[in-house]
Amino acid sequence: MVLLLSVKTINGYKAIARKGKTAQEVFISTDLSKEELKQMIDIYND
Repeated sequence: MVLLLSVKTINGYKAIARKGKTAQEVFISTDLSKEELKQMIDIYND
């Protein structure tokens, strides 16, 4: 599964989780900056 950061929302960010042809929207509530969150997601995706 790969998690892709999408857009900023009121409480955090929206991401897309993809595995094969399946995709799921994931809403992440956080105070982290986009760059901090992207770094965490990149660690997960590796």
